[in-house]
Amino acid sequence: MSTRTIVIVAIVIAVLVWSVTPVFAVKAGAILSVKPEIAYARRIVAEIWRAFGYTLTVTSGYDGSHLAQSKHYEGLAEDYRTRDVKPDDLPIMVSRVRDVLGTNYDVVLEPDHLHVEYDPKVQGLRA
Repeated sequence: MSTRTIVIVAIVIAVLVWSVTPVFAVKAGAILSVKPEIAYARRIVAEIWRAFGYTLTVTSGYDGSHLAQSKHYEGLAEDYRTRDVKPDDLPIMVSRVRDVLGTNYDVVLEPDHLHVEYDPKVQGLRA
């Protein structure tokens, strides 16, 4: 392969990787969760934000002041900025997040952020 061909292939690969990798920002001081359940949720929320033309900003993870029983302290919750989202887009985006994440996640639209936590529900036994 020629050098030119290698460069073109590298550019194509970079563009493909960039186009499928959700991009998100992190508020200064926010500490991201490394738990796979929240990393997965963050990726889903970032993809939905991106599909609507927005960049997701994580505003809180392990950090911040939360209720004593908050899932934030377990690394099982994050908050996402909503102030940059148009009011008409937000309910649709939140609905999509709920649909994709399913019942093991609580998705709560607060006045100034979207709260997402992993909170699996105990399934009852069927007779």
